[in-house]
Amino acid sequence: MKGKIIRGSGFGGVLNYVLDEDKEARIVGGNMTGQDARALAREFGHVRRLRPDCGKPGLHIPLRLPEGEDVSDARWLEIALFFMKLMSLSPNRPWVIVKHVKNHVHLITGRVDHRGKIWTGKWEGLRCIQATQEIERHFGLTITPGLKGRDKKQVRLTSGQLRKMQRELDRGKEPEVPAKVAIAERIEQAIIKSDGTFDGFKAQLEKLGVATRLNVAKTTNHISGISFEFGGIVIKGSKVTRAYSWQGLSQLLAERKENYENPGVAQPNIQPCPQSDDHRANQPKPASFGQRTGPARNRPTTGSVPTPPPVPLAVRGDNHDSADVVPDLLLALLGKPPVATAVGAIAGSACPSAGAIISTAGKVDALRRRSAQASAEDDEPAPEPDEPTMSF
Repeated sequence: MKGKIIRGSGFGGVLNYVLDEDKEARIVGGNMTGQDARALAREFGHVRRLRPDCGKPGLHIPLRLPEGEDVSDARWLEIALFFMKLMSLSPNRPWVIVKHVKNHVHLITGRVDHRGKIWTGKWEGLRCIQATQEIERHFGLTITPGLKGRDKKQVRLTSGQLRKMQRELDRGKEPEVPAKVAIAERIEQAIIKSDGTFDGFKAQLEKLGVATRLNVAKTTNHISGISFEFGGIVIKGSKVTRAYSWQGLSQLLAERKENYENPGVAQPNIQPCPQSDDHRANQPKPASFGQRTGPARNRPTTGSVPTPPPVPLAVRGDNHDSADVVPDLLLALLGKPPVATAVGAIAGSACPSAGAIISTAGKVDALRRRSAQASAEDDEPAPEPDEPTMSF
């Protein structure tokens, strides 16, 4: 859907246009009692006199759907009311909706409401585009290109130029091509044939009958704009199309120069060298934001240090009076608790703690002393037993 907001100094002319009998127009909604252009103009006049200081009190808003799409009169009424709401046009002002045979309506209203408040309409062009985009999504209509999807090279004609071309087509004549359409076609051809420089572009454009004029500042020699002259008509580049303003034209020429100096040069397709799955599996994963990259203090890290084989300790339980032979290396470590503690930390759960190792060393020493004492007692002669005493 496309819309346009047109301000006017009166209501009689626009009402006569939209209610023309040749257009087969009909009123599909509104809050006014009049049914013809004269009666409606009188009603609008009563409200506009509330604010005689308002220079252009009239608003003419055509709303058009894409070619081949149309909705019922009731739906058009809903669309128009929704559009007024999006544009902050309160319904407490005179308004009327006129439907033509084709797929468009005309909303006629005023900037002055019944309370004498004036609608300022700041950024009304941009808001109108945003409102029509919202209407398409809300009512399930065909989505048309908005500001982001517009072609900057597309020439946009006024409604008067379009009507003139349509009248000539209806009469069977070939319509006269507007000047900015002819200029736009020649600018495009000149860019393609040029070498990307402005002088080359200007020379090609002059061959096609179009002269260029630069808007240069007298003091700084800064170029702020460009105009084109064709057939005695001078048009600014930004009025031809948005792409042919001085800034847009400079960008198009820079792209053309790049293609002219490097014809057929494609960007190299560099692909990374493939790596084996094992190599990728061994790569450390990057730490996420706020995640610790190393182990915390005083926190055991499983698998961070390789685990050596367990130290063999063949010590029986506390209830036994004998112990197996303990290797000399372990006995040497038992006498140094710090080393024994380090061995326990490295060995993990497979190795007893330092306290257990030291306790085991004490048990072994005690067993050795008891064994030595027992051997000494065996060397002394055993006393003969006394005669048994019999008691009755």
